[in-house]
Amino acid sequence: MSSTYAAMRILIVGDGQLVRARLRMLLLEVGIRQVTWAVSANAALRSLSDPGLPLPNAIIVEMKSEPGFEVEFYQAVRMHLKQRNVDVPILLLADTDVVDVSTLSTQMGDDTILSKRVNRETLRAWLVEFS
Repeated sequence: MSSTYAAMRILIVGDGQLVRARLRMLLLEVGIRQVTWAVSANAALRSLSDPGLPLPNAIIVEMKSEPGFEVEFYQAVRMHLKQRNVDVPILLLADTDVVDVSTLSTQMGDDTILSKRVNRETLRAWLVEFS
């Protein structure tokens, strides 16, 4: 178990219990202990807007299949972070069998889109990329 990521704070946005449980396990395996969940976009935005709360080092969003939600949420998160003068990487976990990743990636800029079936090595590679 690595302590490289022990001080990292991760915010997971999504209400899928299975995805959340799997992500929690993967994050623990790479050494991340500080994980916060927001079950809705509104809860996540409230958390990011609260100057009394520390910002996460990264945000992982479980994407839904309804079109438009991710883009609107992404833009709102980016606006909140810009107001606090910080840049936080966002990982979007998508059902790549349903979501048009190429179209979505053009709307999301530099952030990463991965399959909801992400494994430990891929998650670790994403963490290394921005840490």
